[in-house]
This record gives sequence, C-alpha cells and structure tokens, in this order.
Amino acid sequence: MLTLRSGFGRSVRCAAAPMAPLFVPRWDMRRYVVKISSSSFVHDDGRLSTGCSLLPSARPHLLTCRIYCTPPHHQDSMSLGKRLAVAGMLGSFLLAGWFYMNRKKQRLIQEKRQLQLDELGLGQPAKNVPLVDHTGATSSLGGLAGKWLLLYFGFTHCPDVCPESMEQLTGVVNVLDMDSSLLPIQPVFITVDPERDDPKALALYIKDFHPRLIGLTGSPENVQRVTKAFRVFNSRGPPTADGDYLVDHSVLIFLVDPRGLVRDFFARDHPLEKMTSSITRHIQQG
Repeated sequence: MLTLRSGFGRSVRCAAAPMAPLFVPRWDMRRYVVKISSSSFVHDDGRLSTGCSLLPSARPHLLTCRIYCTPPHHQDSMSLGKRLAVAGMLGSFLLAGWFYMNRKKQRLIQEKRQLQLDELGLGQPAKNVPLVDHTGATSSLGGLAGKWLLLYFGFTHCPDVCPESMEQLTGVVNVLDMDSSLLPIQPVFITVDPERDDPKALALYIKDFHPRLIGLTGSPENVQRVTKAFRVFNSRGPPTADGDYLVDHSVLIFLVDPRGLVRDFFARDHPLEKMTSSITRHIQQG
C-alpha cells in the first residue's frame, strides 16, 4: 500500500496490483496529474502502474493527486556532492588560470622594464669613478661589485626629503634582513653636495640610519660624473645671507645587482611593501 496526497488535500491509499508498469523518468521533476483507481499504485523507484492514467490538471473535478518523480534522498545528496565537486574543480582551474596569466603579465612588464633600463645603461660609466667613503678610504661603485646595492643620492643638509627617503631605505633593508634566504643588500648614500659633505660629515649623518650604510663623496667633478651616469638631476640653489644653500635633486632609490646593472628604481612615495616585493623577486631571480 502507498498513500498519496490528492490535489484536494485528501489522502488516498493505492493498492499494488501485478500490472505492467508505465515508466516515469526518475529525473523528470514535472508534476504528473493522475486518476486514482482501486488498483493503481506507485512503485518506490518511481514507476507508475498502468492503472494510473495521466490527466490534464485542468480537470479539477476528478480526484487527482500530484506525484513528484524525484530520486531518493541519499541520491540527491550524492548528486549535490558531485555538483559541488565539479564546481570546486572548475573554480580551482579558473583561479589557477588567473594566477598564471597575472604572473605572466607581471613577468612581461618586468622584462620590458629591464630592457629599457639596459638600453639606458644607468650607472655603467660610473663604475670606476674614484670616490671616498665615510671613513676616508678610497672607494668606487665598481669596488662594491658582487653585492646587491640600494643607492640613494642626497645631501646631509637636506631638511626633510633626504631624511625621509633614508628612513624609507632603512626600513626596506631591515625587512629584507629578516629573510635569511636572501643575500644581504648593501645600502649606499651618495652625496650631491661634495663641497660640504666630506667624510666626517657623512660619518656623522649616516650613523642615524642603518649600521651597514656606506656614505660616498669625492671631488665635485667625480661626483658629477656619477650623478650623470645615473641621470640624477641636481642643481645648487642660491645661497642665503649666512652662506647656506639647498640642492635640488632627483629623489630616487636605485637597485643595482652584483654586476653593476640597475635592475629597478623607486620614487619617494613608493610603498614599502611593493619595494621589498620587487627587490626580493630580483634577488631570487639573480
């Protein structure tokens, strides 16, 4: 026996009979309106006996019932699980594809930028220009070959821009130092005001920043050769009544690889996170 709910809200008990079944597709979710007879019944697997005749629902005066041909509950769960698995796999493929395309795009941008920097040849003519470090020893950028360098051009009498940029440089180096898998990076401060920034002045200035920081100065001619090689603008302003003056200059931090090639440069407002990410990527790529 099987109890069906009729369209009029009444329950009708249908007795099973050995009749040839009329098969109703298991996944057909349409509502079937049937006329109930004393010998009609519905099997558990969704089949209807021939005693059940299909009728249009427009005949409400007949005793009808609505049969929903749905699979058992455990099969619904399995179907939902399969659908979720397929959706998850599709989402994973799409996400992986997005990451791949984004990484490829970033790599192409980086390669294009590197080609442009290589064509400019920034810093190359300055490798062997003689300079003096903050200890008074003879030095040069070529003498620092084999190390990753982070260069900044400024002057010790700078009221605000240079100290802020040096704090930015120091912060980046501190973050990179926490990653033991990276080669240590050497921070360098090169003056654009050699007349006032002698080794003693540099030593006094750089002690407020990173302990590995190297200060470089030299004759005005040699310093000018270095700034020109990096295309760093610098111009001495008019003196004040007490003889003081400011120096206008480009505010950039340069990343130089162990071969002496400029791999990237960063403006004053460049976020620290993006700087460290770029420098880390370059160091890892070698």
